[in-house]
Amino acid sequence: MPLAKYFKAGQKLTLHALPNDAPGPAFVDSLTCYLLDAGRGYLDVRLPYRVAPGEEYPFKDGMPFELFSDAMGMGIRLTGRFEKKLATNRIRIKHNGDLTMVKRRLSPRCDVSIEVGCTRSQGKMLSFRRQWEKNARALSQATDLSKMPKFPSCKINLSANGVGMMVKPPIDTADIFMLLINLGDQKPSICALGEVIWYSKREVEGQHKTGLQFLNILESDQKRLADFVVTKNSYVPETEEEE
Repeated sequence: MPLAKYFKAGQKLTLHALPNDAPGPAFVDSLTCYLLDAGRGYLDVRLPYRVAPGEEYPFKDGMPFELFSDAMGMGIRLTGRFEKKLATNRIRIKHNGDLTMVKRRLSPRCDVSIEVGCTRSQGKMLSFRRQWEKNARALSQATDLSKMPKFPSCKINLSANGVGMMVKPPIDTADIFMLLINLGDQKPSICALGEVIWYSKREVEGQHKTGLQFLNILESDQKRLADFVVTKNSYVPETEEEE
């Protein structure tokens, strides 16, 4: 299938690192990128993240990925492997030529007030990623909830793939935040790394409405979020009946 028909310069792509044999719980590992060039057997892409030297994503030779995007009103998927780094924020993916059409599934969302902790990365992508791995593993094994940190309750729009919430400036697209989300389900908080994919320029009480997409989250935690949203959306408050 000719790729030129489906890939154009500047097109937004999502890279998903495919699972490997590393020990530990399975987790989602994603990146946003933008197409620079689609050559014979390869895609050159630009990463939008502003990171300090030495804080780049830890790509490895031959690292397998699947790429998702939208083209001509359809979802598309292509697999490939990391080939080389072209510049600080540019890489080359050698693809397998296995382009397929996929159906985009919308992730249910719900509005809810829960405890959320939020920390900005300040350009330290690699350090943040390592800290997320440490936090996620520790939380997945935690049993004493009395030692869990407490966070202020806030109104958010939640799904298994991301969260909409109010964030204090400065803020820009591709900023990365570490989130700790307490669902109030008598289980440890969920730790995830989220990327700003949009934000409102309008400031309300010193904050901006912001949409974050999860880059790193345990698959088990993602399922917890999906189940939580389904439960919230299906809940009908009891009302007193008139006699």
